[in-house]
Amino acid sequence: MLQKARRYLAAAILIVAPLVSLAAPGVAHASGGGTFTWSGGSGAGGNWSTPGNWVGGVAPQSGDVGDTVIIDNTQNFTSESIDNIATLSLTSLQFTNDSAGDVPVIVVLNDPLTVTGNITQASSDTGTNNVITNNGSAETLTIGGNVPVTSSAGGLTLGQTIADNIAITSGDTLSFVDNGTGIVSIFDNITNVSGTGTVTYNGSHTTYQLSGANTYAGTTNIQATGAAGVEVLNTDPFGTSTVDIANNGLVNFFSGISTLTNTINVTGSSSSTPSASIQFNNTMSSGTFTLSGVVLAENSQFVNNASPGLTVNLAGITANSFCLEYSGSNGTATDPATNTFTNGPTKCSAAPSNSGGGSGGSGGGSSSSSPAATLKAPDTGLAQVAAHPAETLAISTVSAIMILGIAIRLKPTKR
Repeated sequence: MLQKARRYLAAAILIVAPLVSLAAPGVAHASGGGTFTWSGGSGAGGNWSTPGNWVGGVAPQSGDVGDTVIIDNTQNFTSESIDNIATLSLTSLQFTNDSAGDVPVIVVLNDPLTVTGNITQASSDTGTNNVITNNGSAETLTIGGNVPVTSSAGGLTLGQTIADNIAITSGDTLSFVDNGTGIVSIFDNITNVSGTGTVTYNGSHTTYQLSGANTYAGTTNIQATGAAGVEVLNTDPFGTSTVDIANNGLVNFFSGISTLTNTINVTGSSSSTPSASIQFNNTMSSGTFTLSGVVLAENSQFVNNASPGLTVNLAGITANSFCLEYSGSNGTATDPATNTFTNGPTKCSAAPSNSGGGSGGSGGGSSSSSPAATLKAPDTGLAQVAAHPAETLAISTVSAIMILGIAIRLKPTKR
């Protein structure tokens, strides 16, 4: 009886042990797929390759595919979390909670990084400006799938004074959405890995500030309605893409540009008092702004608040029998000639009230109190078993063979 009990115990250990190993949280397999939460607690610098900088003491590995990296802003680390791991591909890069004193939390790319799933700033992250930037040399953040970038009231910065590149894999989409009012500053140069890609701005509370020299080809969808919509602060905001402005999206020109030749499809409203789609801010210099590729799919409103006297030349516009409402503080709201729009289509029959405010082009995130962070379910890692069926089957097969060997060895002898 005792020998039989020993056989059963040995069998149970051999079956359960490998499954427990697979399910252990924070443990990465050679192929990746692990979850790593940053602690920065090693005291030996902020490198991602240092195991002591991660909760559980296990670091991502070069060549990993499908890892999730969580930057918990409440952890006690100095100022920078440095990705020094070559050929790392993440499913998800997440920022959670607020840092002590709401200081910026910076992820520095010392090596190229690929993200295939999402980049997320949690809604609980209301006071921390999170930054993804480089180490002073050009490193690339590759968008290797349809990747939403979700920002919160804390604000998100991509790149700093020395611009990195964000490269979109052909056929994929980089989209911006939000978890609350804030500002997303994009200093990075948005490019293509190959072919064409899509960039979408769709936040209902967020201002997107474009400062990079973008070269990507494909499509830009602008549906951002929050604050000042999409603010243009450089000469190449949309690369060579076709720009679609829809769902009350707003493009707000601030500085750094005097000509835009992209095809801009404007879907506004059938109303004779449509909302604004394009606006020129009072920070624009005087002179002439050439906007030649506009195609109207409905009535729209263009707002000229530039002061002093910026003339907007719409020569080349395709009106398709739709009208434009000319508005703004630079002139009158009823006469396109005195409102310094030239070569435009017929003005709409009724003039709406001046809609030309907009933000000043800079500012921080909201200072509102943050909601209590929702507790996460513990990472049991059992999902890894389902995610690696071949590995699980192989371990189970080896276990079965070992069980059989033990059973034969412990088989009682006849006396």
